[in-house]
Amino acid sequence: MRRPGNGITFLKPEYDDRLSRVRSTMATRGLDALVIADPENINWFNAYDAWSFYTPQMILIDMHNGPFWMGLEIDDGAMG
Repeated sequence: MRRPGNGITFLKPEYDDRLSRVRSTMATRGLDALVIADPENINWFNAYDAWSFYTPQMILIDMHNGPFWMGLEIDDGAMG
């Protein structure tokens, strides 16, 4: 995670909490993986704000690894 002031609106502990909350909800619902493709939901999860919001991009969250971001190389810098 980048530090606040570099486009990130929260610190790593907040990110870790959000990931934990998502995984907890996934476990409750019996999900092994979750694909987030809506830009607003991606932004809530990790404050990611792509330059190429008009192209497909997503985050895959599983229960033990990742999350994994999939998108254009031009947006890699927005991921931190």
